[in-house]
Amino acid sequence: MITCAENRGWPGDVLVHNLAAAGLPAPSVILADPDNDEVIACAIAARADLIVSGDRHLRDTQSHQGIRIVSSGEALQLITQ
Repeated sequence: MITCAENRGWPGDVLVHNLAAAGLPAPSVILADPDNDEVIACAIAARADLIVSGDRHLRDTQSHQGIRIVSSGEALQLITQ
């Protein structure tokens, strides 16, 4: 798992300070909250289908490169369908 410094704590975490230097895509997607770009970049690198977040700026984006961004309630609906 790749994470930012604020979210470390899982045994498999790898701290990444510079996404581009680590060979990960570093998009500038969420201008209102650039810290969220790391979430987008990690989802792209992981080939995620979905980002589940309570962050308003992420959810306002709705999707990026085919990755849907939803609330926990929306994710629950998707999972239980």
